[in-house]
Amino acid sequence: MLFFIVFWLYAFAQAQIAPEFFLCEAQLADTAQLQANLIALSDNVLKDLPESEEKRLRTIFRRIFNKYLKHYRQGSTLASVLQSGHYDCLSGTIVFAHVLRQAGFQTVVYETNIHVFLTVVLSNGGEVLIETTDPINGLVTSPMMVARRKEDYIRRFAAYQEQELSHYRSEFQIMRAIPFEELADLQCFNRAVTAYNKKQFVLAADYLFQLQSLMATERGMELMILSLEGILAHHPLTSEEQWTLLDAIEQYKSKLSRLPKWAVYK
Repeated sequence: MLFFIVFWLYAFAQAQIAPEFFLCEAQLADTAQLQANLIALSDNVLKDLPESEEKRLRTIFRRIFNKYLKHYRQGSTLASVLQSGHYDCLSGTIVFAHVLRQAGFQTVVYETNIHVFLTVVLSNGGEVLIETTDPINGLVTSPMMVARRKEDYIRRFAAYQEQELSHYRSEFQIMRAIPFEELADLQCFNRAVTAYNKKQFVLAADYLFQLQSLMATERGMELMILSLEGILAHHPLTSEEQWTLLDAIEQYKSKLSRLPKWAVYK
């Protein structure tokens, strides 16, 4: 009996997700309920899976899209998925990576300037790419097509650079694998970008301050500089406050100047 209790507790812990994934919600619902919703999602998706590795992967892909990723909406978070079925590339990737890891698959999450996706490393060493915004052709199994998709994500940077100047755009070209846990940080980062684009500079800086790990990244520091400059330009400050912000801006700029802007990390 003790063995089954321990096993159940272990399985329950694995089905949960770190509280940080709900940290930056604008209107945070009960975290316990969100965790319960996620556990129910995982249980339903992973129930009675086929034995074949490829068939298991296809079944998981189909079940997640058929029942849980219902409507694409940019800026959707993990809580949005669990409450309403709204998703985007980031929240969709969180769901897929979490469930696939529970199913025993080895996943690799990739961050780019404007997109997040993941790959699955198969037992034979092959790689499958999952595009979480494409319920029709988002499971890419051909090695040639996987390589082509990755190249396409890099090429999108040029089009991204042509966006409206009033909106945040990174000067860094990013294409790298990141730990699953950093997806929680990216949710906060996206909140900060939305706030900055709306000229809510204090709110943007506040989101960034909530996760100091985010401030070790190029885009975290870059957006913080822009947010602090926005506060300086649009908010009444004392001389001491102005000098404090100016000093912080210079420190961030000094760190950024030592980083390669065009490096692509595979």
